[in-house]
Amino acid sequence: MNTLRTNNLNGTKAQKRISTMLCQALRHLPESLDIDLKKKGGWTNVKTLIQKINEKYFFRIKNLEEAGKQIPKHLKQYRKFGINEFYLQDLIDIYESDEKQRYTQKNNFELIRCEQGHSGHLGIIIDYPEIKLEHDVYHGTSPDFVDSILKEGINSQKRQYVHLSKDIETAILVGKRHSGNKEPAIFVISKDTPIPFYITRNGVLHTHNVPPEFLNLLK
Repeated sequence: MNTLRTNNLNGTKAQKRISTMLCQALRHLPESLDIDLKKKGGWTNVKTLIQKINEKYFFRIKNLEEAGKQIPKHLKQYRKFGINEFYLQDLIDIYESDEKQRYTQKNNFELIRCEQGHSGHLGIIIDYPEIKLEHDVYHGTSPDFVDSILKEGINSQKRQYVHLSKDIETAILVGKRHSGNKEPAIFVISKDTPIPFYITRNGVLHTHNVPPEFLNLLK
């Protein structure tokens, strides 16, 4: 039996931190790891990805320590994890344990991508299936944005899509992340709104933009 090497990171702070770094690179800043994301699909090569993670983080930390040089501030949090090398199995564990299912793999981990949430400037095109809404959906945001949304609608801005919530409770949680200590604003989008809606593999509902005439302010 061929057992892959692993750091046994499941459930650790190290796994959470590496997953955050990985998601940032696959969604917004591929240059942070010197990786290429294919415009069609957002895929990147797994072997190269692991190599770059080690070069940028764990091999670099080891080399700096052996040379008696100072560890840069952004690497110190990774140093304390005691990881000498990041392995394929560590990446597989991140993929399999991610509760939000943010990652998608292809060809038995030859390729990997984030399923959604890419910055618009990357020009990533993913063909999500279009769906017909069975009930109204919601969008939670800061009350500071209400006036502009009522005037201009909900726009994707720096992202490629507007993310929507399937229920009010989720919309409130999303809105709170943008509202600070204020009560979030919740908009209702009717299931009969004549714009295309899409759904990702992990069940995230989104669209491109929602014009103001199709929005109702709930709270």
